[in-house]
Amino acid sequence: MNDPRVLASPRVRKYARDQGLDLNLLKGSGPGGRIELIDLRPASLAKKAPFIANTSSASGATDARDAFGPVRREKLSMIEQATARHMARCWATIPHVTLFRDIEVTRFEAQRQAAKKSFEKIGVKITLTSIFVKLVAAALRRHPRVNSSFSDDEGQIIYKDYIHVGVAVDTARGLLVPVIADADRKSLASVAGELTQLSEAAHAGNLRSEHMRGGTFTITNLGGLGVGYFTPIVNHPEVAILGLGAIRPILGTAALMAPLSLSFDHRVLNGADAARFLDTLADSVADPLVTLLG
Repeated sequence: MNDPRVLASPRVRKYARDQGLDLNLLKGSGPGGRIELIDLRPASLAKKAPFIANTSSASGATDARDAFGPVRREKLSMIEQATARHMARCWATIPHVTLFRDIEVTRFEAQRQAAKKSFEKIGVKITLTSIFVKLVAAALRRHPRVNSSFSDDEGQIIYKDYIHVGVAVDTARGLLVPVIADADRKSLASVAGELTQLSEAAHAGNLRSEHMRGGTFTITNLGGLGVGYFTPIVNHPEVAILGLGAIRPILGTAALMAPLSLSFDHRVLNGADAARFLDTLADSVADPLVTLLG
């Protein structure tokens, strides 16, 4: 804790607190050893007390000390800051409920692997997520309330007559959600190709803002990281989000199972609404070619 006897202004003390710096370890450049703001800048600290603070690394991280020992601070990227604000708003304003369900995907996986090889011949990468974009889009047509938004001020549900499916993409800069517009009207090949392009643009830092607007439902897939069930946060102003988990074998059988996690806004959807949506999705996964080619 910074000693109140140390000569420093309230502004300097606040800055030191925010940066985790111990004023007791510094000698100020002001009259009578008063610590000035300039004394707390990284360049000054590096000269006066390298063990207190080091200059920023390429990632924006700085080393310093708090009252208990060394700490390291790293400034969030602009994308991470925006995501943090958005997630806080979503969690604070939307009453979340999450339903969990196992669905058998034995036949689904066989068809997916066959389709994957066929599409590779024409240069299209078919992924689990791209197929689910199509299956979800078809399910949203049958459950328009899941494809809506809620106006709290007006007490209204706003039904969307378009289906734009967002897909969460983890990048070095933070989480981005590019949107596949009119996913229900596009072929699987078109959706898969567009998703590949948008994901590559997101990782390269070339994703434009218009590619992340207008979503009516979001899919987030953590299966590749070995995650099973989780509780995704609804992406406001949408009313539901689907989490895909890792496909796993059913113990003692040759069958495969996939965990689904559906979070929803309880102001708009009740448990039965969400369960019926999952039922429709489970039925389409049981024989995806009927839905994809229908």
